[in-house]
Amino acid sequence: AHIANYTEMTGVILGDDGKAIGVKARDRMTGKVFDVWANKIVFAGGPFTDALRKIEHDGVIENERKNEKAVAKPKDMIPAVAGGAGTHVVLPGYYCPSGMGLLDYNTSDGRF
Repeated sequence: AHIANYTEMTGVILGDDGKAIGVKARDRMTGKVFDVWANKIVFAGGPFTDALRKIEHDGVIENERKNEKAVAKPKDMIPAVAGGAGTHVVLPGYYCPSGMGLLDYNTSDGRF
């Protein structure tokens, strides 16, 4: 296995069938661009996941055009991650037993 820190995904490598088989990555420290090949790809981008999905979506559309497949009107990528604001409150240990937490699920908008 290889490990790379301070890297950024800049593109998706697609196979002949249009499935992702790797990513293009850029070392943020040196600027060097390299390919990462994989059997499985997980976009673990937290709040930035939709930005990663957009890179993949644009790559798929470009791949279809390059392979002269009919692309009448590319579908827009529908966002999947909605940001939310919240607060973490740290309370003294005497409020609950060790290894247990508290959750206030009575919120005005139904999220918790």
